[in-house]
Order: sequence, then C-alpha cells, then structure tokens
Amino acid sequence: MRQVVRPRRPGKWARGGATPLLDQIGIVLLILFSAAWLVVLLILG
Repeated sequence: MRQVVRPRRPGKWARGGATPLLDQIGIVLLILFSAAWLVVLLILG
C-alpha cells in the first residue's frame, strides 16, 4: 500500500501495477471530470 503514495512512473505500467483496477477507475474519473468541465464551459459560454 506504500507504493500508492509514490509518484506514478512508467515502470508501474510496465510491471502491470499493483492496483490495475484503481488505475482504471482513476482514468475514468479523469475523463468524466474533463467532460464535465467542457459541459460547464459550453453552458457558461
């Protein structure tokens, strides 16, 4: 669990990662956040 605190590095992906599920959730949340931000900009603009 200590590796979660460390900054992400390409080696983590090469290794497969200790928490691939959390990585996928993080990517999905990032995409949803970006989409929501674009929607807010469209509404305000």
